[in-house]
Amino acid sequence: MNIMKFLVLSWLILAANTSLAWDSLEIGEFYVGLDASYADVDIADESSNPYVVMAKAGFTLKPQVALEFQYGTGVSDDELLSHTVDIDSSAGVFLRLISRKVNDVTADIMLGYARTEVSLSGTSESSETFSDAAFGVGLNQYYPKLPNLVLRMDYKSYYSEDDLRIRTFSLGANYLF
Repeated sequence: MNIMKFLVLSWLILAANTSLAWDSLEIGEFYVGLDASYADVDIADESSNPYVVMAKAGFTLKPQVALEFQYGTGVSDDELLSHTVDIDSSAGVFLRLISRKVNDVTADIMLGYARTEVSLSGTSESSETFSDAAFGVGLNQYYPKLPNLVLRMDYKSYYSEDDLRIRTFSLGANYLF
């Protein structure tokens, strides 16, 4: 959890050193998005990389703070130690702490909770669900000529305990209503 403390402290320092006026979303504004995610499932120093599609919806609670709900499902699997690894589903809720816009770019820190179901098949089949506090960091690119479209990339850690880590690296887009 030391990384969580670091991320929260980083955001507080960022917020203290910048203007709190965030001119891209108004309170209560709604958005939806779709991400293509490269998952990284690490088990005992071995890695598997299935792909996931994530749908999300969120709304702003106040300037620089949004609540986001995400749901994803695997679209491809990968091999790990002669087993096939697939992410059957992933759901999460995140509080997004967002920086002010600089040159049409914002950064954010996501803190939340996620539940991810991973299946292994090979000599035998099994499916496990992993739930944990989750966190991430992201960048958002706004385009003045397309004010409702935001391109986004992020890193999220969904689960990290013992010898198992579940993370994603995502590229996607949000549409602001």
